[in-house]
Amino acid sequence: DKEKGTIIPCPPKKMIRIIESKLNGKTRLAICRGETAEVSAEDKYRIERLQHKELLAGIKDEEEQARLKADAAAAKEKERLRRQQEELDKKEVEKQAKIRAAAKERERLHHIQQEELRRKEAEEKARLAEEEERRRRQQE
Repeated sequence: DKEKGTIIPCPPKKMIRIIESKLNGKTRLAICRGETAEVSAEDKYRIERLQHKELLAGIKDEEEQARLKADAAAAKEKERLRRQQEELDKKEVEKQAKIRAAAKERERLHHIQQEELRRKEAEEKARLAEEEERRRRQQE
């Protein structure tokens, strides 16, 4: 009872009659099943707008996912290129280090050869001086 605020239990037949009461000539069960042919133009418009919004949201989600996948692929490619460039730079540094080491080795060998030539020249001068000294002694 609405006025008194009490709940009155209904007998089963009355309960069924209340639950299945007609709404614009259709039962609630028929409405739930979608058997109603009476959908107003405004309701159709609202339904179409909701469907359109859902479609747009789906498209936006797909576009967002595609954009995220493209961004991830671009980031992955950028990282791959960065690593490749690092590897090339590393190889170039190693190559330059080998070139410098080879140049130092050539310079060291050249220096050793020059020292050897100087030593031989000094020995030759000393030998010639000794021979010259012997000849003088023999002539005296």
